Amino acid sequence: MKKAILGSLATIPLVAAGVLTNAGEANAIALTGKFQLASGAFGSDQSIVKFSKNSLTFSPQPVTPVSITSSDPSFEVFNSANIGSILSFTPLSAETPFLDLGNTPIPGVVGFFPGDVDPITDGESIFTLETATYDLKDSGANVAVDVAISGFFTSASNDISEGQGNITFQINNTTVDQVQAKLDADETIDEDLKFSGAVFTATEVPEPGTIGGLLAVGSLGIGSILKQLKQKK
Repeated sequence: MKKAILGSLATIPLVAAGVLTNAGEANAIALTGKFQLASGAFGSDQSIVKFSKNSLTFSPQPVTPVSITSSDPSFEVFNSANIGSILSFTPLSAETPFLDLGNTPIPGVVGFFPGDVDPITDGESIFTLETATYDLKDSGANVAVDVAISGFFTSASNDISEGQGNITFQINNTTVDQVQAKLDADETIDEDLKFSGAVFTATEVPEPGTIGGLLAVGSLGIGSILKQLKQKK
């Protein structure tokens, strides 16, 4: 495995998630729990990522929808999010918010109804990126790319909770050495790469004598939804 440690805006590494607001605030509603995301679509254009040595570029732009699935109360009210267009690794630079969570008529899909992008571009219930690293790993005849990220969630009530997770995608019919050679040559890998199986965690500050932690992996396909929409047109 080849690992690139690429950037950090955090002054202290995050090893567990925790709410940063005053635990005594009765009305504090921080985002806590876990959810999965996967490539969505804007109209007929599926959300994809381009990969270079120093960046991930998500498209379509300026809105790149992703689907959200969760069984936790904080996150189950959301079915979609907008992911920031460009993540640069060295030095770390990313749009704020990196994720804007919302609820759209079709999970992970926008562009079919007036104003359906508004819930995922309103700046409420967001995730701000602080660190990002990536790993390349041979996976059969393919290469798996795992981008580990961490940062913090801000709820609609402006309560803060730390979070961490992964964005993953696969480059087919190649090896780690071949991918690394392209990256070192400043090439961009642009093969309609769909991203899925991402993980995010956010937990409350443990009460005295307790330890909190949540983690889940999952993905959700959008292709079948788009197919149904096209058939209805």
